[in-house]
Amino acid sequence: MNHVSDCEFTATNLKTSTLQTLIRSSHNIRIFGRLYHPYHLATDIGILVLMGFSAWWVLDRSQLNFLAFIGAFLSMQAMYTIVRSLKYRIWGIAERSYIQDSIFILLPTYALTSVVLGNAIAPAMDLAALDLALGVTFIRVGCFLGGCCYGRPAVWGIKYQEAQLVQVRGCRTYTPSSLPLEPVIPMQLFESAFNLVLFIALLVWGLIAPEQSCGKILPTYFLVYGCWRFISDFWREVSARPRRAGLSEAQWVSAIVALVSSSILLYCFT
Repeated sequence: MNHVSDCEFTATNLKTSTLQTLIRSSHNIRIFGRLYHPYHLATDIGILVLMGFSAWWVLDRSQLNFLAFIGAFLSMQAMYTIVRSLKYRIWGIAERSYIQDSIFILLPTYALTSVVLGNAIAPAMDLAALDLALGVTFIRVGCFLGGCCYGRPAVWGIKYQEAQLVQVRGCRTYTPSSLPLEPVIPMQLFESAFNLVLFIALLVWGLIAPEQSCGKILPTYFLVYGCWRFISDFWREVSARPRRAGLSEAQWVSAIVALVSSSILLYCFT
């Protein structure tokens, strides 16, 4: 029995050691002689994959135009950059908040510009849901490598070093979480895997039942993701904002988003 336990412990240590080696190596990547922060690297890879997927997705959908999608995407990113800059200048808040930023900044801008540029709103928002799930799959890997959004302490967790939690300022920013004193659960990887599975499930639904799923993929994504985020945040150690009544801001927003999404789906299916 002890031999089995020792083997399991050794396997866990090996996996953890491999992940920590990956973190160290990711901070030594250079492009044209300049350090390429792993968060930005993972995000950029995600954008390239997302663009390739979006170009393929709109091929058989006459209601969507890829150039209009590009315009909406760039407008959304521009608005996000402006709002984040104002948040930092006025309130000193540099941290990103995925679900809050998506609901209040990214999606409204994307929806408005999509309509203005001629894309039908329902299929455009379906594509947005797929892109969110796919994009977060890569972004959370960047969070893991950069050292933010980690989980609670665990003996089998990841031990970050101070030199790995590097703050980046300039045209591209990144703010790591504070240095944990103990190994922590790599919640970022769990969320990345969850979003990848959710992306595949929504993609399959959209392909095999395009008429039934049209206009429903986005609320389905937020219903499922909202439930996941509400539960998983109990294992998240850090938050840029204070908790209220024992819940993080993301949990409160997730609960509301999941409730609204379920109401929309109930209306659509009845």
